[in-house]
Amino acid sequence: LPISGVYKSQVLELCNLLGIPEEITNSSRQADPECGRPQELADINIEELDEYLKTGVGLIVKEQKRYIESIIRKNKFKSNIFTGINI
Repeated sequence: LPISGVYKSQVLELCNLLGIPEEITNSSRQADPECGRPQELADINIEELDEYLKTGVGLIVKEQKRYIESIIRKNKFKSNIFTGINI
């Protein structure tokens, strides 16, 4: 299951603290459509993307904002998957 409430930039920070080589963590910044990271998403800086997701503002351009909002709408159902289930 995905880690809920943790942003990718935070995961990258933790990897850095743990000494994970940059060539490994930098691979997460590249497009990988099979794993759900298309080029349109890879073109957005991870830290800027996370800042936008946290605050609704950031340095990303208008077209990227539209793209991000479309992804959020498309995947909104996922936030409700475990509603009402005791895990």
